[in-house]
Amino acid sequence: MAAREVCSWGQSIGNSATVTDEFTDFDAGTLTIRITSGSTAGDRLSIKNQGNGAGQIGLDGKIINFGGSRIGNFKGGIDTENLEITFETANATFTAVQALLNNIVYSNVAENLPNAGNRTVQVVLKDGDGLLSNTTRNINVIGQNDAPLIGGTTVLYDGSLAGTPDSQNKGLKYFSLDNVTPAYNSGITNLNTLGSDNYRAGFSNYSTTNTNLTSFTLDRATGYTVSFDARVIDEARAATANKNNDGKDDRAGFSVIAISSDAKYGIELGFWKDRIWAQDDGTTQINKALEPDAAPASNFRTLFTQAEGVAFTTTNPVDYDLTVLGDTYTLFAGGNAILSGKLRDYSAFPNGLLDVYEKSNFIFFGDNK
Repeated sequence: MAAREVCSWGQSIGNSATVTDEFTDFDAGTLTIRITSGSTAGDRLSIKNQGNGAGQIGLDGKIINFGGSRIGNFKGGIDTENLEITFETANATFTAVQALLNNIVYSNVAENLPNAGNRTVQVVLKDGDGLLSNTTRNINVIGQNDAPLIGGTTVLYDGSLAGTPDSQNKGLKYFSLDNVTPAYNSGITNLNTLGSDNYRAGFSNYSTTNTNLTSFTLDRATGYTVSFDARVIDEARAATANKNNDGKDDRAGFSVIAISSDAKYGIELGFWKDRIWAQDDGTTQINKALEPDAAPASNFRTLFTQAEGVAFTTTNPVDYDLTVLGDTYTLFAGGNAILSGKLRDYSAFPNGLLDVYEKSNFIFFGDNK
């Protein structure tokens, strides 16, 4: 694996920013941060979650608080999207908005930086009466070389040897809660779950008794790569797949999960016929275990909603490599990096039969609904 380049996290955009307004609040105003020059898909614009103490900016999913009181909400900030903040209450005073500006940060998660150097960031602030103020700032992005990943290889399935993965006894077990049976033909295992949106089936290195059938270690500190060949022949989602009503479906017919040896940090990727994307976690939520459609429903929750993604045709056979190092992951397709992001912490997902997100060295390929 070649050395990679990454940009360190959390470079402040609005450090020491000062906000003034002739009115006492920015209720119904907006704050938009956009990269106007030099942007790449690996750029991220985000809000630092300080907490809910006096003078602090805190997050509850996509809700923004100041000193524990709600001031607004946000969307975007990934995949070259603008970070858009809407102020909703009279708590959005100039002091609160100034604190928020000081907690807007830039980061880059790209495996390789195709465009290192300057980014021009524009900040546009509009108060509740429509008065605009904007400024720009330049950010210098410098790549860092990481050591190549060197280690042993564990083969879990070889299609040329005939049979489905579970029949080869190399460490993958088939799991299904429904009447779904994988089929093998000419070096390929086919799993068809189109019969129902509720079908859950796939292959994992854990047995149904929660026993790890393998001995490898997915140590994110030293790095690891999960390689697989896959093709999405067909895929469909229910009308309810858009859990937070943001226009992006949050479920996929084929998913890949990798949880590191710390049994906490990992990534789940969803595959459509024309897109691959990451499932977000709920680490900024006050109740980290609630999904958007959990009662009482809230569109501002982030657990298991679509985060960063890439338009990519998956209907042809593709060799994928999912590489994890430190706090980030990168997905390669045919040797080319196509998607990068930060690892997620799904461990707050409620315990139960399908709670796989607190299992160390866990991998999964299939349809987990």
